[in-house]
Amino acid sequence: MLPAAILSSCAEDKFDSYSIPEPASLAETKFLAEYKVLKDYNVGVPLGAVVDVSEYTSKGLVYGLTSTNFDEVTAGKKFMHGALVKNAGNVNVGILSDFIKSAESAGHKVFGSTILSNLDQNTTYLGTKGILASHTDPNASGGVLTELKWVELVANGDCEGDSNESLFWTVAQQGPSNATITSGAGKDGSKCIVLNATAKVSQAWDNQFFIKFSESLPNGTKYKLKMDIKAATAASGIASQAHANPSEYIAHGTFGTVDFTTDWKTYTNEGTIPSDGVQSIALNLNDFADANTYYFDNISFEAEVEREADPFYWENIVSNSDCEGESVESFFSTIAQAGPNSSTISSGVGKDGSRCVVVNATAKVANEWDNQFFIKFTEPLANGTKYKFTMDYKADVAASGIPTQSHSQPSAYIAHGTFGTLNFTTDWQTYTNEGTLGVDGCQSIAFNLNSFADANTYYFDNIVFEIEKEHVVGIPLTAKEKHDTVKYALDNYIKNVMEANKGYITSWDILGNMFTDNGALDTEEADNKFLWASYLNGPDMDGSNPNEYIQLAFKLTREYFAANGGNEADLKLFLNEEGLDKAAKLNGVTKQLTTWEQDKSVKFDGISTSITASYSEDASALNAEKKKVEDLFTALAKTGRLIRISGITLDYKDASDQAVSAKDMSVEQGKQMGTFYAFIVQKYKELIPANQQAGLYISNIFDNGDTPCGLWNQSNNSRKPQYGGFADGLQ
Repeated sequence: MLPAAILSSCAEDKFDSYSIPEPASLAETKFLAEYKVLKDYNVGVPLGAVVDVSEYTSKGLVYGLTSTNFDEVTAGKKFMHGALVKNAGNVNVGILSDFIKSAESAGHKVFGSTILSNLDQNTTYLGTKGILASHTDPNASGGVLTELKWVELVANGDCEGDSNESLFWTVAQQGPSNATITSGAGKDGSKCIVLNATAKVSQAWDNQFFIKFSESLPNGTKYKLKMDIKAATAASGIASQAHANPSEYIAHGTFGTVDFTTDWKTYTNEGTIPSDGVQSIALNLNDFADANTYYFDNISFEAEVEREADPFYWENIVSNSDCEGESVESFFSTIAQAGPNSSTISSGVGKDGSRCVVVNATAKVANEWDNQFFIKFTEPLANGTKYKFTMDYKADVAASGIPTQSHSQPSAYIAHGTFGTLNFTTDWQTYTNEGTLGVDGCQSIAFNLNSFADANTYYFDNIVFEIEKEHVVGIPLTAKEKHDTVKYALDNYIKNVMEANKGYITSWDILGNMFTDNGALDTEEADNKFLWASYLNGPDMDGSNPNEYIQLAFKLTREYFAANGGNEADLKLFLNEEGLDKAAKLNGVTKQLTTWEQDKSVKFDGISTSITASYSEDASALNAEKKKVEDLFTALAKTGRLIRISGITLDYKDASDQAVSAKDMSVEQGKQMGTFYAFIVQKYKELIPANQQAGLYISNIFDNGDTPCGLWNQSNNSRKPQYGGFADGLQ
């Protein structure tokens, strides 16, 4: 439903039963009421607007204005790779699906955002900290660079600090704004969130409380939610939703249904995230019809997420440590100089009646090492290795002063006393020894049981010898691995986008931001760029096919468009480049398009570009701006391709070339600016042949900050004088 502000306007600006408000009752702006909606003047030229995604999908003012005045909408950069692809590589297409549903209900066509670009890509995911990062040696022990850890994702959840970066709310359609933290109202008199929700306004979501996480979560992430809650009046059945950012809806009921009582109670909910891109919990406080005050304290949201593993980890290098299995590959003994032979594991005599190693040593034969027990490791150790050694041990007869030695293989002596001295008693006890090895090549511990002169039986159980290891990292991807990885990323992105599209959007900017101002292909690397051509230029990334990235973009877009309900004959693909008023750039672009199209799989139907210009009170400056527009349209027409103006953004300069801010503009200046809008629209219709006119878009419905580029006043939704000029141009 549209907001109440739209319900009281002139009849010409209605959408279904709703209309745009009357303009301000000033004599000098009454002329604007005589204009019809823009679509009524427009014949043949697709008329479009760049819109804010959340404002459009909420079906409020922006939705109403565009529905009554425009044929098409686009979301610009909001649906490019950098916005849709998260750092983990998941593609948040839910927001695109919602946008398309809103467009369907409004009867709007949608122009698709640029699919492949050097700019506005998620360079974290695509870069050397993402899919192109050096990888772990697959032969290394210890495995992975990351591990799953439970992490708290809500900042200041106990509300005792001042930060409210995780806490937002929307009251009576206003917001979302940061929630207020109040002292003394929390559990046990602490600080907490206090929300004064109004009575139900229109929809269930008009009063919402949002808990925003510090990162976006992919589908399948395990979570634990816990918070203390109460309300001034008991309110049951408060539904929850999953959102991306607050007010960017993804799914309903994800975090359960909450019942508020007038006393503090603890709410808990745990499970798995059902969709990609979830970063917020929304609680629909408006599910309770009356005004109410809600209290939230000690808010905790933990998620099991990947985190960089500790650089070092401990690994046990003794096989069958607890002796419960059959393996004796780590246990050997030499009895009366015979051996070393595999030791015996016996049942029922270990600690707590378990199994253990049993060594029956004879009386002293000749030397102290003639009766020895060996623990052999699974690998030799280097000098400086840190270790932790523990085991349970006892003997039939107490025997003190049993020394240890370091060996390589059992009976291949290295050094004496390396792992301490043991004192056996007739009861089980635990031996511990840790330190740093001072010898090289040690792979065995030897216990000199012959140091006790008499025959004796020795028992060993739960033998653990851990060493500190470092994760092995830093093996760069080969050229082919980089190529295949980037190719997969492109395939996965286009596949997800076209699955969400379901054939609805038939016109797309397939390529953009590829050229320098002199018309050459951009090859200069920068932190804010991702140069697809650097990776997709031949199977071995060897330059054997420098146009591979273009060919792949066309191939994948067509295939996935058709596979998801689209009619490939309807698909129109454009190049999007800014600054085409520079002759050198436009010349270079048109030549390169012809070069690319020598491969018959590549066909650019049209060119998209925007116009950024200034209305100037200085006549010569204004004439120069007008000439740039005329020259641009004339040159674009000569390409023979469809021409789409992806956005028009004007500002106003006074006679001294100083910008005039929106708040300082007079009605007369707005009218003058409107004549420039009229000039641009008329010249597009005049200089671009009718069969090449692919669309005329405005960049801003409302002013962009201080820049007076909008056609409506956002404060009261009334038409600006510039509206009249734009409408004149369409007639």
